[in-house]
Amino acid sequence: MKVLRNQVPPSIYMVPSVFRDLNPSSFNPKVVSIGPLHRQDEDLQGFEVHKPTYLHNLLHRVGSEPEKTLQKCASKVIGSIERIKACYAGSTTYNDLELPKMMVIDGCFILEFIESILDISSESNMLLIEKHLLTDTIQVRLNFYKVFEGNLVIPNVSLDSTHDHILGFVHKHYQPVEPMPSVFSSIPKGHSAMELDREGMNFKPNEDQNWELAMKLGLALPSFSWFGWPTLRMPIVNLIIYEQSSDVKKYVTSYVYAMDRLIDTPQDVALLIKSKVLINYLGSNENAANMINNICKEVMVPDFFYYQQWKELDTYYNSNWPNTLVGLKWTYFNSPWSIIALFAAFFLFALTVVQTIFTINPK
Repeated sequence: MKVLRNQVPPSIYMVPSVFRDLNPSSFNPKVVSIGPLHRQDEDLQGFEVHKPTYLHNLLHRVGSEPEKTLQKCASKVIGSIERIKACYAGSTTYNDLELPKMMVIDGCFILEFIESILDISSESNMLLIEKHLLTDTIQVRLNFYKVFEGNLVIPNVSLDSTHDHILGFVHKHYQPVEPMPSVFSSIPKGHSAMELDREGMNFKPNEDQNWELAMKLGLALPSFSWFGWPTLRMPIVNLIIYEQSSDVKKYVTSYVYAMDRLIDTPQDVALLIKSKVLINYLGSNENAANMINNICKEVMVPDFFYYQQWKELDTYYNSNWPNTLVGLKWTYFNSPWSIIALFAAFFLFALTVVQTIFTINPK
């Protein structure tokens, strides 16, 4: 047991206070406890009586021998109990009979919950980093419950994947199809969306690949609507903490950090919404700007995946060519009347040239 605990670093733990103190509600379960970390919270005890119903419904959906299925599932969990214990930071107060029972009930509850879920706001509460159950337990149920395979199997996650908890599955799902290079260096300051817009930069959604940000006749950014839902702030923050605390690529952190650099004011949000890069359901652009600006507080980004693009943006912003184009835009194309006047001037100039030619050479 001691050897195993030394070999497997804990991966399920209470969020460090430096992050928790910024917004405790982002990490505290509100309805249900998954696993042992919040099992004793008084506010969550009311839901415990409903979990056996979820277990019963799931087992009877699986097949005609629910008792055998449950027994086989429990045996698998008991066989992995030492690894389960090793994944939790600190010691648990549950013995080798209580903890496997908890894992089985909570794992089956998760699967039945996913099957019956209708409200996305409830789903977001499953992604709190302190609520995560060892996913080996869920994997056992997935092997029995083939009904889910058509709906749950996602491009970057196979049933053979091993993760310590649900966030591992979610994080792997959002990985880019092709690896993205990161740079361990100081990040260029960057500029807000409105500043770049004034220099002639166009923004557009990039739907080619997850997380890709590229200079393609403008700045193409990943388009996600999850920034818009207030309840989806929790999984975003928890995914960032997961990246900060685990040996995984910092794709989510890099994306949110990039958005934080692009957004300083509600006007920046409005511009990105108009460009279809952001979909805002928060009710006001000011709320959206405040939320995005607060997400990355106290977060370090040592390996920024958009370093090269940020350098290109900085070079673009400081070059003379965009400034010249913007000057022409604001001088001659800032309104329909300016455009009409410009074309009228060209037309009169052309008539003058033609008249001059005929005057000099009437034949």
